[in-house]
Amino acid sequence: MAPPISRNQLKKLTQRLRAGTETPQDLHALADVLLHYRQVLERAYAEAARLCAEVQHAEPMAPRVKTLKTTMEKLHRQPGLHSLAQIRDLAGLRVVVHGSRTDQDELAALIGAELSDAGRPPKLIDRRADPRSGYRAVHLEVGREGVLIEVQVRTTLQHRWAEVFERTADRLGRGLRYGEQVPLTAGAGVLLSTLAEISEIIDTVERGVDPVPGHTVRAEIVRVLARVRQPPGAATMTNVIHVVLVYRREAGELLVQESFADGDTAMRRQFELERVPEYADTEVAVLSADSEQTLRETHGRYFFTAAELAQRLTDAVSAA
Repeated sequence: MAPPISRNQLKKLTQRLRAGTETPQDLHALADVLLHYRQVLERAYAEAARLCAEVQHAEPMAPRVKTLKTTMEKLHRQPGLHSLAQIRDLAGLRVVVHGSRTDQDELAALIGAELSDAGRPPKLIDRRADPRSGYRAVHLEVGREGVLIEVQVRTTLQHRWAEVFERTADRLGRGLRYGEQVPLTAGAGVLLSTLAEISEIIDTVERGVDPVPGHTVRAEIVRVLARVRQPPGAATMTNVIHVVLVYRREAGELLVQESFADGDTAMRRQFELERVPEYADTEVAVLSADSEQTLRETHGRYFFTAAELAQRLTDAVSAA
């Protein structure tokens, strides 16, 4: 399927969006571009789901396209971007590996080879070797049907840790997710240090260089996680559902949850809600999966409290 506008038109649209000179027609064009990305992403997700079914120790998570609001934020945060087509995570999906780091590496290589367009090898970014604020995973930048898709391949522990960190960033400042300086209270600083400590312990365990027996390491993670739970002051794309959420980050409050059978309809509803004045300071998202239970697994920060997310990480550690 051809994109709704040409590459040159997309560059010019990007320039107007960044300059703040966009017209209502430009916003409609942006919505069409995001819809196109969603359609390409759905096909990529179906392929990833097939690969996961073959290896049996991995599961694909809900695919997602950035919202109008977060797309605009990205443009202003990265002035070097000349076109929306350069945004590596405008469309993305996630895979969680219930296995070792060797399994993680093998699946990342398989997904990169199968999802990429011919003649365009994927770019691999190893956030295990170069973590960001404690975040670890393997990222792939895959070119498919002319669209750049980010694929996050995480182990179970990496995923559970990321859920806790993302929920923490919702409360303390979203800039934490991008390495930005965010004003913090002393208690918040302790909380982030605790999360960083947990990330280091998980990394040590997953690399198989435990300085002490595994059960002791797991007990140590559980002990540290207790501080997180009490912070200072604080398949496939068949029969899929598409859920539109309105989420107030700072309060961790889910304001709206609507389900749709059609992804395009859900995305258009998302665009409508983003224009509602009372939702100006909220996150409006579309999540797609085969069930609401899957969504709770893939994007737990919308559905669970910080304490519940920490408990989920504790449970995953105990089962490791």
